[in-house]
Amino acid sequence: MRARTDNLLVTPSEAVSVLRSLEPRAVRARETDITKLTPARLRYLEGYGVSPTVPGSGIKGQAGSRLYGVADIAILRVWLRLSAMMPMTARFTFAYLGEEIRNALVHRRALVLVVRGKRAELLTVREASRVDAAVAIPLLDVLDGVVEAIVALREDHPELWAGRAW
Repeated sequence: MRARTDNLLVTPSEAVSVLRSLEPRAVRARETDITKLTPARLRYLEGYGVSPTVPGSGIKGQAGSRLYGVADIAILRVWLRLSAMMPMTARFTFAYLGEEIRNALVHRRALVLVVRGKRAELLTVREASRVDAAVAIPLLDVLDGVVEAIVALREDHPELWAGRAW
C-alpha cells in the first residue's frame, strides 16, 4: 500500500530548495543570470502548463498562495531535465503534453518522455528502448526521492507558511 502523499505540500521557495537538492546538475546547466530557478520562475512556468496543486489567486496585490505537491515537484524535475538540454523543446513539450505528463506522474505509469528531433512523445518503456532518441526521461525516475525530500523539509520546518512573505 502506497503512503498518502496528497497532503505533502511545499511553498514556491521550498519547492525551489527541493528541486535544487534533487536536480543539482540540471539546475546548474539551466541557470544563467537570466534564468535563475526562483519562485518567480515557477510562476512563469504556469504559462506552459506546469501549474501547482494549489494555484493561488493570480490576482496582483492578493495573497496568491501557491503550494506544490509531489506530482508538481516531479513535473518540475522533468521540465528541468528537458530544459537543461533543449530549452525551446521543453516549452513546446509542456504546452502539448503537460496534462498527459501530469496524469502519468499522478497515476505512476511507467512511461518515458522521448524527444526525437523536435517531437516529444510519451512511450512505454519497451517502446522507448527501441527508438533512437535525443532525450529519454523515465517518468517514474523523477518521482524517486520527492516524498523523502518533502518529508525531510517538513521535519526541519514543520509549519507551512502560506502568507505574503514568499
